[in-house]
Amino acid sequence: MTSAGTPSRGRRPMRAQGYCAAVATWLLAGCTTNYYLVDEMAARPPQAYPETVQLLPSADAKASSLLQHTTLYRTAPQAAVTLRDANLQYYGGCGNPLLASGLTLGLLPVSIPGGGRLVYRLQRDGQSVIYAHDIWVESRTSVWEWLFTPFVDSENEVWQQGLQRAPRFVVNCIDGRCTDPEPTTTGQSAP
Repeated sequence: MTSAGTPSRGRRPMRAQGYCAAVATWLLAGCTTNYYLVDEMAARPPQAYPETVQLLPSADAKASSLLQHTTLYRTAPQAAVTLRDANLQYYGGCGNPLLASGLTLGLLPVSIPGGGRLVYRLQRDGQSVIYAHDIWVESRTSVWEWLFTPFVDSENEVWQQGLQRAPRFVVNCIDGRCTDPEPTTTGQSAP
């Protein structure tokens, strides 16, 4: 309104700008990420191995926690087999899909594949075997993900389920400096 009482032209009402700003803020701040097992891994049945092991803590706290909270092995304080030197190595995924989600303000859902390899040593009577499990997960990000709550509560639970479903195989190293770059599961499965 001008001082003469006539409406001014060319100005938007402040209320419409406030609504637009509120919606834009909600869209930008409303993005969330859920973690899921990759379909081929989710279709496998959970595994359990017959060894009863004594779990020794390792420097990698997440790897120790994964092994402690799964039913992959039975644990006992004084077992004949010790599980030690657990190490989790991450496989990175490409983050380029996040650009598409960011440009559409989170309306376009994107999935980013990722995963890791859990490596540990089982030791019995001075003899040790190094096993590994490849765990494949995907993270999905959008404003719609808060509507589609997965059946697990956290990323750690997805990793635990993946560990229980991933077949174990024998490798030659623990810390990533392997003599063989990428062992395959064909012909190397352990009983």
